[in-house]
Amino acid sequence: TCPIQMLSSIVSAEYIEGSTSKKDKRGVFTIETKLYHKHEVIAVKMATHRFNDFLDLSSDVYAFFRSRPALYNALPSLPWRIPKFIVSQGPEELEQRRSSIHAWIQKASSMPGSPMLPSLTKFLGFNHDEVKAYIDYKFTNNDSNSKTTASSVSDKSDNNEKQSSNNNTNSSEKPKSQQMDLEVV
Repeated sequence: TCPIQMLSSIVSAEYIEGSTSKKDKRGVFTIETKLYHKHEVIAVKMATHRFNDFLDLSSDVYAFFRSRPALYNALPSLPWRIPKFIVSQGPEELEQRRSSIHAWIQKASSMPGSPMLPSLTKFLGFNHDEVKAYIDYKFTNNDSNSKTTASSVSDKSDNNEKQSSNNNTNSSEKPKSQQMDLEVV
């Protein structure tokens, strides 16, 4: 298991005006993510994204968890993208979307293994090195154990090689003696 966990939540949802007068207002969502290591908060990040960014991320998240059916099925679905000319952009629609995105990002970020998904951690505002240091923490400890184990294994394999070489010399002698017996008989 991964020694770190993330917990994300949507802390605000608001409309901002478009860059030109012809552009409609855009909904943006601010995410707060807390990174925990052994149940202690080690980092807090804020990130702001549009709804389409969540849709793009969801394909990576679903692909990452597809090999684990129980986790894949536990992910809630994001709401459909509905064109602005069909649905009015009011506070109710923004709140509905915020609520569904909140449930999705909260579940996606808290699932086992989610800190190992680079696109998710980058989306939440963490750079690769911030998260990688904690993910590699456990593996680094195992590497030192595996080095000890590897040295004892290599000692054993050296002994096995010596025994097998002795067996090979013995086995190579046997066929000769058997051949000699065959020649003698």
